[in-house]
Amino acid sequence: MSPMSKEPVRLLVLDGDPAAQSEMERIFKHDDLAIDFCARIVDAVRSLRETRYVAAMVDVGLVDTSWDKAVGILKAVDGSLPVILTAQHNTRELESKVREQDIFYYYIKSFDAEELRLAVMEAKRLARTP
Repeated sequence: MSPMSKEPVRLLVLDGDPAAQSEMERIFKHDDLAIDFCARIVDAVRSLRETRYVAAMVDVGLVDTSWDKAVGILKAVDGSLPVILTAQHNTRELESKVREQDIFYYYIKSFDAEELRLAVMEAKRLARTP
């Protein structure tokens, strides 16, 4: 790709909930960002191997695997990938497990969506920094 051509900045979202996917589209609709949604870890891995992402967003309520296994798998494919973890509800146990992982940002879905948007924009900025 020539230096003048602009490849779209992409975000990988591993969340099978259609309502959550719609919400992500709403949150990022004014940003220069393409979002690829996956419901299963196998699809996310395939996408990650084929496409460069500024970050991966992983929901704790995955259907086919636990979120911490999913994070480990994604990190094994791309060790520098910032991972944003999302959850509908926070618990002490979940928060403790999140602290044990290399998580870029932890977002509770009931909080201000602007915080999530700013975390993704920071990952985008870091991806563009040499």
